[in-house]
Amino acid sequence: MDLNNSCIRVYADTELIDNCKEDLKSITRQVKSAAEVYSLLGNETRLKLLYTLHSRNQMCVCDLSDVLDISIPAVSQQLKKLSEGGLVRKKRVAQTIFYFLDEKCVDYLDRFIEHNNHEAAKV
Repeated sequence: MDLNNSCIRVYADTELIDNCKEDLKSITRQVKSAAEVYSLLGNETRLKLLYTLHSRNQMCVCDLSDVLDISIPAVSQQLKKLSEGGLVRKKRVAQTIFYFLDEKCVDYLDRFIEHNNHEAAKV
């Protein structure tokens, strides 16, 4: 497969190209935000954590560690990334910290679950 940068078009539609560039400029912030979220969702452990929190509303690190069969430090590390990405929030009750989903993450996961349920029904 030849991947050179040559193009055989006769006419470049500069108006179309300029309009597309302007469209992309206008959504730069939204694209960056979505890319960050999808990057976080692209990790299997984080996705399992999010799915578990989605189905159980809130859980502590110890319970999540037991559910996923991974160490508490590993769960904490992933929750920190999810928290920094704005997908997970936490609240302290006495000595225990409970983690739960931020509303924007609930929307992403609802779509993910709906899509996977739809795909499973096809099989």
